Amino acid sequence: MTTVAALEAQESVLSSGRTLACAALTSKTSVKVNEPFALAWGSVGATQVPGGWTQNGATMVTISHSGAWTYSFTFYSAIGGSTACSAKIIVTA
Repeated sequence: MTTVAALEAQESVLSSGRTLACAALTSKTSVKVNEPFALAWGSVGATQVPGGWTQNGATMVTISHSGAWTYSFTFYSAIGGSTACSAKIIVTA
């Protein structure tokens, strides 16, 4: 599922037609506490990614507290432009 989610995110940004774009998504819209889910992100035209993230990738995530969670990514181009995207998930007890 992680590879599929990453490919879907990458396909989404490629189809946008913009020179600097990103997409982020989760494999589920809601999960129970400690239930793993995939977080995937992709970017096109980005040259700088702060925080140690890669331009495109996916990882499995497990959250130990209930609530609404948002994963936000901001990507920067070499000429000073930026783009942001986010993925949200609800975690229930």
